[in-house]
Amino acid sequence: MEISYLVFMKSIDRSKAYLAGIQVRTINRNGQSMIDLGELWKSFYEQQIQQQVPQRLNDEIWVVYYDYASNFQDHYTAFIGCPVGDFQGIPDGLHRLEVPEGRYLPRAVQGHMPQALMAEWEVIWKDDQHLNRAYGHDVEIHTTVPAEDLACWIYLSVHPANSK
Repeated sequence: MEISYLVFMKSIDRSKAYLAGIQVRTINRNGQSMIDLGELWKSFYEQQIQQQVPQRLNDEIWVVYYDYASNFQDHYTAFIGCPVGDFQGIPDGLHRLEVPEGRYLPRAVQGHMPQALMAEWEVIWKDDQHLNRAYGHDVEIHTTVPAEDLACWIYLSVHPANSK
């Protein structure tokens, strides 16, 4: 039996975060999520969502997967946005999302995006039964570095029992 190294990573506590951005409801079947997420990213850049949020805390881009119907194979909501201190002054037309505090399993991703990111999600899905996932708010935090060396952190929401 093959077990990935992800099983042995230590979960951490993350504090609550507030985000402003756009979102879509999708499903991981028949390539639908790839289509929907591609369109969401396209809208994020074409509509210059990041620039619409002057009160953003930094230039990170957060992607949050939440409101899961059951697990990664079913319906969920995907959100792309920017961290803000609170929801005051968020422009009309943008969604507000509160990512709750909780236990998260971190995973660093570096390489050419989106290929490196998709490869990491494939590893996560393969090990899903071993990860004690809570399917609450799974977060990607994309940093701003040169295109060939893009970096991203994935934080999987997990049940407290995964803290050992």
